[in-house]
Amino acid sequence: MLSFGFWVIYSQWLFSDVALCTVDYVRSKITTILTDSDIEDIIDETSSDILAQCETTVETNPLVILAGKYAILAATLSKMKTTGEMAASIKTGNSQRQNTTDVDIERYEKKSQSFIEQYRSASSYSFSSPSYNAGFTHHSHHGGHHGFN
Repeated sequence: MLSFGFWVIYSQWLFSDVALCTVDYVRSKITTILTDSDIEDIIDETSSDILAQCETTVETNPLVILAGKYAILAATLSKMKTTGEMAASIKTGNSQRQNTTDVDIERYEKKSQSFIEQYRSASSYSFSSPSYNAGFTHHSHHGGHHGFN
């Protein structure tokens, strides 16, 4: 039986350096002044969180990867918001437009949760082994009588 302390160290090692996407992926979706190191930290932390929420260590499942990508995009936008990079509105020249950061964060978080739920549903279905009896029996010795169990 493993001790709790060993499990904590083992699980930290198990989930360390797991990345469900790359800095290049984040930069292809979001323009930010965050450093690559900042984005890597977001990727590492969020990837670990997603694997924990999915209750898996398998980072190659497409549903887990999609959940991670959307959660990482949401976390990146949240970080940008806390650093002041994403203002509530942006003024350029004589025009001003509202920033949709909160809407985008919520949309990404909902998509991430949807993929987590799909993964959990699919994995609980595929790992359970339901066996049930439909309740029908066939007795051929009395002219094909069908009965219920």
